[in-house]
Amino acid sequence: MKKQLLLLSAFAFFTTLIRANVFTVSNNLAHPAVYTDINTAITAASKGDTIYVLGSLTHYPHIDISKFVNIFGPGFYPLKNNTLTAIVDGIQYHSGADSTIVDGMVINGGCGFDNNTTIYNLTISRNSLVSGGLGFGGGDNTAMHNFKFINNIMVHSGVMMSPGGTMFYNLLVENNVIANSNGPLVNGGFTSNTTIFKNNIFMCNVSGGNGTYPAFGQVYQITLSNNIFIGYQITNGTSGIDYATFDHNAAYLVSGTYGSDPFATQHNTSINNIYDQNPLFVSASLLLPNESSDYHLQAGSPSLHAAADGGQQGVYGGDANANWSLAGMPNLPFIVSLTLNTATINAGGTINATIISKSHN
Repeated sequence: MKKQLLLLSAFAFFTTLIRANVFTVSNNLAHPAVYTDINTAITAASKGDTIYVLGSLTHYPHIDISKFVNIFGPGFYPLKNNTLTAIVDGIQYHSGADSTIVDGMVINGGCGFDNNTTIYNLTISRNSLVSGGLGFGGGDNTAMHNFKFINNIMVHSGVMMSPGGTMFYNLLVENNVIANSNGPLVNGGFTSNTTIFKNNIFMCNVSGGNGTYPAFGQVYQITLSNNIFIGYQITNGTSGIDYATFDHNAAYLVSGTYGSDPFATQHNTSINNIYDQNPLFVSASLLLPNESSDYHLQAGSPSLHAAADGGQQGVYGGDANANWSLAGMPNLPFIVSLTLNTATINAGGTINATIISKSHN
């Protein structure tokens, strides 16, 4: 019965997608598709269409998005026989990209956003961002509404956000793992009282994690809850973070100690935060995480029951649909096995097959 329900669930999902057009892209000669280039597929797509990008050893060129499309790759850590990822050399979002979803890709070079542009309802989820973060163009007319950044991993990336004059309305940064070696995590005149950072793991992988680098630069009024900071100086005077609410977070230096509450500075509000206690991940470097690291908390972790809801801090806590166990593969059902029950099939005959699928949400 469970297998039948999974099949019905997968069928219903794909039936919904079929209402719009579905395009496939592959530059892998061993696994051809309709298109070899993502930009060509985007040009051919209409508003609301879906683009599936197959894994390959060859990078896909930089893509530009100026219409509502759904782009799905195979995930940044596929748990299946074919473990190839889909690597794209950067993404640029333009006016008209409202409601776009990018899910399951490896993004080499980060995501850029045009100056003086307003974009609504973007989702960037379950991707690996390598050698580049999120670069917002800025300008007095730049605004992001209802932006979700969920279940991503950013390693060796630059600044996570450099918004300049960008205004944010309802920004959610949830259940991400971010290791930065190039300055603050969030930087550049960022003010938003509708921005929430929750259940993330932030790591500073330079200077031995001794708090030399500040986590924030010119950030104001945001709310942060259930996050784990490793190796960062949390605040940096008035040029760091101010008028923010830190609620049930943890901070730990790999070398050295804070000595006093690092969240309770300037005009920030500190609520039940912990510091100077190792979060005790099961298997993850505190300086250089990777896609296969295990960020579960050990039984003795001080963060195990320290979240605002009594659950875990970090990426295995928070909303069920953002749990890190879902992060490595896209938000799509996938086929676990396909068995042909008929050894020989005559021309025009019927194929008798058993397909077992699994949801991933």
